[in-house]
Amino acid sequence: MMRADLDARKDAHTAWLERLETEENPTLEPVPDSWRLTIGDAVHNLRSCLDHLVCQLALSNGCSLGQCDKTLFPILTVDNVSAKKTFKERVEPFVCAKALDMIKFFQPYQGKDGTDFYPRIRRALWRLTKLDNIDKHRVLMVAEEWLRTDKIQIQIGDAPERWVFTANRPHWQRLKDYEEPSIEIAGLDKIVPQPEVKVHTDLTWDIALAETGGVCDDMGVVKLLGQHLFAVQRVIDEFDAEFFR
Repeated sequence: MMRADLDARKDAHTAWLERLETEENPTLEPVPDSWRLTIGDAVHNLRSCLDHLVCQLALSNGCSLGQCDKTLFPILTVDNVSAKKTFKERVEPFVCAKALDMIKFFQPYQGKDGTDFYPRIRRALWRLTKLDNIDKHRVLMVAEEWLRTDKIQIQIGDAPERWVFTANRPHWQRLKDYEEPSIEIAGLDKIVPQPEVKVHTDLTWDIALAETGGVCDDMGVVKLLGQHLFAVQRVIDEFDAEFFR
C-alpha cells in the first residue's frame, strides 16, 4: 500500500515540476495524514514481531499462553540495573538459556556503531524501537518531502549542444524550502541579440522522516523501513534456525 501511495505521489510531484516551468507557484497538495498513520503502523508491526518471537520461544520452553503476556523482546542501549531488571522479570523466567543469550547478543549495548553486519542490525533495531516509542506518544509520525538536484542541463539558443553539470555530492532540500538553482553564464550579456537560455533540472524526490530527535531525521522512509524489515527478519531467521526447525 505504501509503495503504491509513494508511486502515485511521485507522479503528482512530476506533474507539479512540469507546471513549475510554465506557472508561477503551482500548488501541490500536502502529504496525506494517512501516510503518517501507515508509517506508524508499519513501525509498530515490525517491533511487535520481536515480542511475538519471545512468546513463541516461551511456549516452546513449556510456558502457557497466559505467561506470554509477561514477556517481551527488550531493545536496550545500556547494560545497567534497569536492563538487568527487565531481563530478570520479562525474559529469563520464560525462555531457555541459549535463547536468553541470543536475545542479549542482539542488544544495542553490545555494539551498534560501525559498518560490520551485526552492529548494523543492532542499530536498525535501536532505531525501530525509538520510532515505535515516538509513535506511541505522538498522534502522527512527521514526514516531509525532499528534493535533490542531481543534474542541470543548459541549452543556449538553438544550439544542438547541451552543457550538462552533475553534482558531486547532491544536496537535499525540503520541498517547502526548495529554490531552483540560479545560473549565470559569463559573457552572455555581451551577445546581441541575447539568446534564450533553457535550463532543465534533474531532481530526485523522496519522503523522509522529521522530528525524531535525531534518530532518523531526514532519512528516506522506504529505505529506512527496508532496513528495519531486514533486521527483524534476520533476527527471526536466526532464532528459527536454532529453535523451530
